Amino acid sequence: MRAYCAENQAAKARGVVLGRKEGKRPSDKKAKRVLSLHDEGLSYWLIARNVGLSKNTVMDIVRRQAAVA
Repeated sequence: MRAYCAENQAAKARGVVLGRKEGKRPSDKKAKRVLSLHDEGLSYWLIARNVGLSKNTVMDIVRRQAAVA
């Protein structure tokens, strides 16, 4: 484990950015559709079936939007 941490620290020292880039979730492409269906009053489960995502992913998208607003 220490070797892995040392590799990460060395990469950071060289200026390498580690981790997932913000806003690059695969579900972000479907977020507009999810939010419009949510505004129409559909349940998380129905939105998930219509869009092709899991119910938890739909809930995450709605929660992220509520946190921004």
